[in-house]
Amino acid sequence: MQQQVINVDNIRLETAAGLRVEILPFGATIKSIHVKNQLVTLEYPQAETFLSNPYYFGSTIGRYANRIAAGQFSLGEQLITLAIGDAPHALHGGEIGLSHRAWQCIAVEADHCQLYYHSPDGENGFPGALDIFLTVRVSGLAVELEYQARADRDTVISLTNHCYFNLNGDRQDATAHELSIAASHFLPCTASGIPTGEIRSVAGSVFDFQTATAICDRITQDDATLQAVNGFDHYYVFAADRDLSLPVAELTSRQSGLKLQLFTTQPGVQFYAGNFLSAPFQARSGICLEAQHWPDAPNQPHFPSAVIHAGETYRQRICYEFSYMENNPIKD
Repeated sequence: MQQQVINVDNIRLETAAGLRVEILPFGATIKSIHVKNQLVTLEYPQAETFLSNPYYFGSTIGRYANRIAAGQFSLGEQLITLAIGDAPHALHGGEIGLSHRAWQCIAVEADHCQLYYHSPDGENGFPGALDIFLTVRVSGLAVELEYQARADRDTVISLTNHCYFNLNGDRQDATAHELSIAASHFLPCTASGIPTGEIRSVAGSVFDFQTATAICDRITQDDATLQAVNGFDHYYVFAADRDLSLPVAELTSRQSGLKLQLFTTQPGVQFYAGNFLSAPFQARSGICLEAQHWPDAPNQPHFPSAVIHAGETYRQRICYEFSYMENNPIKD
């Protein structure tokens, strides 16, 4: 599919309310988000590090977010083998995923931009040529990401964004942030991050964030499922009949008075507490809320299907909406 390309290295979208978002076409990456001049996402000290982006800061993740066990799955009668690089499993799309590809900017307006990538048949082993569009739109203090994709063969897909949020803007431990997730069940996983297949209730466990709780109050608890991956890095399942107009997660900092609400059409969210961040960052200095399809769904038949058929259009929406807690002196 031919697209008109606009030559840009860095895109900036701003609103009168005080939101500023910088976007890089490489990796369809949210380079930074500022709210009233306060940085609320982690970014690399050197801009060129976004080309290697070892922590996937702000990137678009795919073709399949999270992990596919051993980089293999069956699609119909065909065994699909993915290029996995150094990992034991295919992580975030395999050896070179969408996060490390050169996307094209095909539209820029005052309040939005649109990026495009053509993923050829067989890229990283995934079947089917895939045309992918990401539209980033800003309004007020909200950033909306809309993903669309169409394949010419049956394939699997799960796209997400990988921003690390620190509402204090200080690159220090962010686990004093309070978190709520509107999910009654989560997926336990192995030490290598693959879901065990169990869909477990959060009730009475360290994984229960149905009411706002400081992450630090839970992350050091003696729980084998938690410590298997050195802290929170687990998928939370949303109710199928939920109201899409309501947030599925809220992250709040009492230090800055900022609140982030996550809205999405995705069926769940991977909550990752930045356990393995290292210099020049601190471990757990950024919190990821990756709205996405169920990890390893292509290998687990009782999970919702991640297949899209030839000619079908994949559509998903993620929105990060910021606000200030009451009585905050800088909210106005």
